[in-house]
Amino acid sequence: FAPYSDLKISYAIGYHLFANNFAELIPMLPDYLWLWFFGIIFAGLQIVFFYLFVKQLTQNENAAMLSAFLFVGTKTLFQNVLFGLYPWVLGTLFFFIFMILFLQKNKLSYLFFPVVFLLHPGASFNMILFMVLFVSFFKEHLKEFLKHLPYLVLAIPAILNVYLILVTAMFSDSSKFSFSIIEFFKSFAPLFLWIGFVPALLVIIAIIILFKEKQFNKFNLFLFFSLIISLFLFGYFAVSGGLLFGKIVELISFLAVIFASVVLVSEIKINNFYLNHFFEENKIKICGIILIV
Repeated sequence: FAPYSDLKISYAIGYHLFANNFAELIPMLPDYLWLWFFGIIFAGLQIVFFYLFVKQLTQNENAAMLSAFLFVGTKTLFQNVLFGLYPWVLGTLFFFIFMILFLQKNKLSYLFFPVVFLLHPGASFNMILFMVLFVSFFKEHLKEFLKHLPYLVLAIPAILNVYLILVTAMFSDSSKFSFSIIEFFKSFAPLFLWIGFVPALLVIIAIIILFKEKQFNKFNLFLFFSLIISLFLFGYFAVSGGLLFGKIVELISFLAVIFASVVLVSEIKINNFYLNHFFEENKIKICGIILIV
């Protein structure tokens, strides 16, 4: 933005190059409509692959179904489409596909890993943070994750053109490392609406159930502490004015709906009925109410 501003920023162009191919093949349709057309399709596919991702992660179909419906209730999906953040939408979609393949130990995961970096820095940051948290709790996956890192050589154009500029801009401004406790807690005020009323409310209920029933198994702790760490980073980025402030909200939304879903469909007995049985018997009504709200 020189000479008008010292702000240095770059943007990944992978999605735009992809859509531009169709604009050249079928020029009757303006290029911006191709961007919109594929953005809508990829946003819809996010719901499908988020369901498949959660199903693979939790090995629980009911948790995956509830997560998918709650995911629709978050603001990030609609916000990204409304604001035209289609590279981020596609990057997040590929993040889900990578996780599915990674958990299945499918070799195609080595291809999708660097592609996320080519598409959008927000999606790649969320993917890396999630993977670091995941392998911290499930160390049996650490070796497999480390094998993926050399394949980032395929993303060198994006690393040099986008990530290097972002990192340089961040470290060149000392104010990015300032911290205010008051501003930190103020930053959480809009988060409830950002995540969505129903998902946020169910997360609070899930936390109450988790501590009341003492359901501290390894997977629940992974989701809970990952959510806490992501919330802390959100507050820090918000206070410091970091570019990742609005990006980590998406990961918070994912972790929130997965955490709430896993707890709410677990085999916990409350007032003479099991939560998983209650969901199994009423899942159509429950999911319908979530969509309406």
